Amino acid sequence: EEEEDALDLSASRRTPKLLPGERVEVIASGVRPAPDSLVNPGTPLKPHTLEYGRGETAAYLAACTPGTFGAIYNILAELSQRIPDFTPRKVLDFGSGPGTALWAIQEVWPTQGVEKYQGIDVSEDMLLCAESIIADIPVSEEGHRVRDIKFTRYLPPSPSDPKERHDLVVSAFALSELPSDSMRKTTVETLWGHTADTLVLVDRGTPDSARMISEARDQILALGECFTVAPLPNDLPDPTVFTPAWIHFSQRTQRPGFTMLTKHSKSNVEDLRYSYTILRRGSRPTLSPLLNEEAVSLSVAEANPEKYLPTGELRKTTERLALEAYHWPRIILPPMKRKGHVVID
Repeated sequence: EEEEDALDLSASRRTPKLLPGERVEVIASGVRPAPDSLVNPGTPLKPHTLEYGRGETAAYLAACTPGTFGAIYNILAELSQRIPDFTPRKVLDFGSGPGTALWAIQEVWPTQGVEKYQGIDVSEDMLLCAESIIADIPVSEEGHRVRDIKFTRYLPPSPSDPKERHDLVVSAFALSELPSDSMRKTTVETLWGHTADTLVLVDRGTPDSARMISEARDQILALGECFTVAPLPNDLPDPTVFTPAWIHFSQRTQRPGFTMLTKHSKSNVEDLRYSYTILRRGSRPTLSPLLNEEAVSLSVAEANPEKYLPTGELRKTTERLALEAYHWPRIILPPMKRKGHVVID
């Protein structure tokens, strides 16, 4: 009996899936049978839900936050460039975590900024962490600080009054943590119901997460009266659905010293892969065709805006370029370098 207990304890040290006191199943050859999901690849995997307690929250803050902040900041900065006149006043952040999206929003729109922010996360420890961090954020140089900040554990139903909707709704790295496709569809529908202007969905750059983002995009576009802002330049189906590829991007961030220690890494940079989509209510902006002389003058002025354009014309040109960007082709896959040429899709 002592030998069997020793065997149990030794096995528990080898894998976190076994606890002391659990009996190890050993077959005649002395090897444990493989899980059914490995023997039969068609067997569906059971969903796993990670519960963020105090320890998991601290680990996430130390190891994951710098990368997720870099990805969210890059996406919101692109949104600001593509829609220069958009400034969110009311923000809903689903899966807020330690408040990463709020930090990025304050960096992208520092002067006018957000007036009301609502963060939602099921973890009480994560919300306490977010509240303590935000309380220590100093006032920006412009003197702006979000005054109305609220954290809740559950997503409220879609408001019936359009005035109660939020200008910007963000869901960053949260959809893939939901246990089922049906719950994801319900959540996406509710998030769109909270959206008055723009919805940003972000998740990991894996094939499964990219599929979830693509399905959420198709679900919202099917409702009508909205269009895709990024990354696709149109509202057509995802071109990679029936291919081995998937749309994802990579954001490089500089690792802080504590993250290098946490991950036992000598590299001070980290690449985070992510998939995302930005959707906006309304119709896709259109442009009237320019006359030949106007087109030539505009192209010359765009090459040297400070030299050829006064302040008013420069602003008009910037706005026109922002509208044209809705119709430009976009690179959605990594360029393939070949001998003497490059293939871009």
